[in-house]
Amino acid sequence: MSCVDMFSDEEEVEVEDSGDEGREEEFAYAHGTVFTSHDQVSLAATEIEHVEITTWRSSAWVWDLLNHLKSWPSREEFREMNIFSKILAVIKIIPVFFFKMTVPSNEMSWCKSLFLLHCFASIQFALFAIQIINKKPFSGSPGLWLYGLGFSAILAAIGMYFLPFRKEQKYYKEAYSYLGFLMSIAWIYATSNEIVGVITMIGVVTGLSMELLGLTIMAWSNCIGDIVADIAVVKQGFPKMAMAAAIGGPLFSELTFGYVDQKFTKGGSVMIKVRRCGAFNMGKQ
Repeated sequence: MSCVDMFSDEEEVEVEDSGDEGREEEFAYAHGTVFTSHDQVSLAATEIEHVEITTWRSSAWVWDLLNHLKSWPSREEFREMNIFSKILAVIKIIPVFFFKMTVPSNEMSWCKSLFLLHCFASIQFALFAIQIINKKPFSGSPGLWLYGLGFSAILAAIGMYFLPFRKEQKYYKEAYSYLGFLMSIAWIYATSNEIVGVITMIGVVTGLSMELLGLTIMAWSNCIGDIVADIAVVKQGFPKMAMAAAIGGPLFSELTFGYVDQKFTKGGSVMIKVRRCGAFNMGKQ
């Protein structure tokens, strides 16, 4: 079955010339949502099935939630993959499932049950990622996880009462874009902490100094994401944007997150000692 056949009579795919540097953009209307780019058109056609929901008493909302959280390919897609793609698809099942559970995405159609899940999962994961989930605002108070749980309950109650099941909200995509960006930062922060922990363990086991590991493994791994992102932007037809990102990304990280790391993490003293030996404090050389 082709992608076009999977759309209903009211859902159709259009390909229009955007006039942006000679590129053609694909626009698809499916499940009450406008999808753009080839990947999103494929997502609209194959991954998310349309489920009609009218009340919480039916089990349709459960299937709709599972369709939005689906992190594995269909049988037809899995059969067409090569061995490497099949292994990668199996490895990605659990991470992608948790990504969809905690990171709001404006690429998917509106799902009320998924919104309610995000109210709880996203806030709790954000507190966990920045390592303040058990922090107490004042002496004798419970951890921030309990305050986050109360805030999540309020948001969920408001969404339960005011938001419809199938009708997409006016500013749904705009709000999910910003929220998804913030939750992506939380995932990056949590992953970076784990990577630093693994590299620290390697340094302890092998006896290598932290400075050597920082100048080699950490420096290389820190640049891989920027390289992949810049190459992808160039392939999209925006070389100037890629050049600006290559210069502005490291500068922004150094001026912003370096200062935050010194102020609010235990590793601040280590960062200061390293910088005294480098070009950041020329007067100490």
